[in-house]
Amino acid sequence: MSSLTRWGPSYHMIATSAITHSPSFVTGKGSFGTSTSIVYTKNDPVFNPNREIISNRKATGNAYLTKAASIPIERLPGVEAPTTSFEIDFETASAYIPLVTLFQEITSTVGTSAETKVFNCYSGSDVSCYAALKRVLENDKCQLIKGAIAQSVTISGNEGEPVTMTVDWLGADMDGDATTGKSTWATTHASTFVMFKDMICAYNASGATIDIVGFDLTISNNAVARHYNKATIQKYLLGDLTVEGTLRFPWGADTVGSTAFFTLLNAGTAFKLWLYKGNDITTHIDSTAGYFTIIVNAEVDDVTTNADDELVNEISFTGIATSTLELPISIALNDNVTRTGYFTT
Repeated sequence: MSSLTRWGPSYHMIATSAITHSPSFVTGKGSFGTSTSIVYTKNDPVFNPNREIISNRKATGNAYLTKAASIPIERLPGVEAPTTSFEIDFETASAYIPLVTLFQEITSTVGTSAETKVFNCYSGSDVSCYAALKRVLENDKCQLIKGAIAQSVTISGNEGEPVTMTVDWLGADMDGDATTGKSTWATTHASTFVMFKDMICAYNASGATIDIVGFDLTISNNAVARHYNKATIQKYLLGDLTVEGTLRFPWGADTVGSTAFFTLLNAGTAFKLWLYKGNDITTHIDSTAGYFTIIVNAEVDDVTTNADDELVNEISFTGIATSTLELPISIALNDNVTRTGYFTT
């Protein structure tokens, strides 16, 4: 009898430029650079093949489903996009591939640094950046999702905890018996994980920082998969970009005022929200690995004042473009990896 412990599998992710590509994970372009594909997941992701079986009942004179030899009469195999979800401690190198497959483009770099990237809202529906995702089970036997893109990314943090990123993946095809090699763990990969205590939050002016209890931010491209009259997914179409989140801060935060967000809600006025580590790298050229800046142009959806250990305002908001052409969201990060040509195979 053989068995595999729950801690036995490892998970891997590399960049690809083709929806059908089955790349080598030993030489592929991974999160932490070439040939470094391992992902340190906090969960145990399930690779769901989503192989739909269609029951197509007919009048055969029998009370049960039947088929003739290998010909399906009443049970027809269909296909849907495979899916999985990675939950990881937020780290700029690990965030790169999920973010670029979510946004499908890097609009610029900060200064002249090839290690600092800026992600803004996409302007077209085309998809050309993919990821290959692998679950190594034992030896070299693994499950492989090809042609994956991030359909949704959630970044969240709470007092006393690490900042977490959850990635909901949508794939083109799945191989349940793949052999593609793997990379191994290295201590240098864990040098830039972000604790909540490392976060800086600013409201409406980059220098006006506030103390926060927690936040969460979900960015979705609402992509859909198309397989047309083929047996596998042929392409994706990017949908509406949506940005939603919540922010929790003590009632007496001086720089925002106790009732400021109630006023913004009643007036329907947008505000700027900064979340960053170290310096705001959109205004301070800083090449420090692990630094990042998230800027949300937000409008308040709701405000509640809750009592726990102290009175806390919790606001929910939606990212929105304004008449001044400010985008709903912009993310800049320095991952200490030069990514030139990363999505070419």
